[in-house]
Amino acid sequence: MQATPAQLVETHQRIQLTTVPEQAFSHRDLIIEAVPEVPTIKINLYKQVATLRATNSILASNSSTFLPSQFADETGAGSVC
Repeated sequence: MQATPAQLVETHQRIQLTTVPEQAFSHRDLIIEAVPEVPTIKINLYKQVATLRATNSILASNSSTFLPSQFADETGAGSVC
């Protein structure tokens, strides 16, 4: 099953790009972190996200060299998988 042209337009209209952290992280169900594999960059981002994200949001990482548990304290997350 392929998306119709109308469905594609509707989907594109729902995508929002922003560089404003409050807009990017507040009231989101899923946040995917994709910053460089530099611990200080990740820690700074996680600390910022922790102050803005909803308590029930899922924070995911595309990291291939670090374990999520290495940054658990900075995320403010209740649990880390």
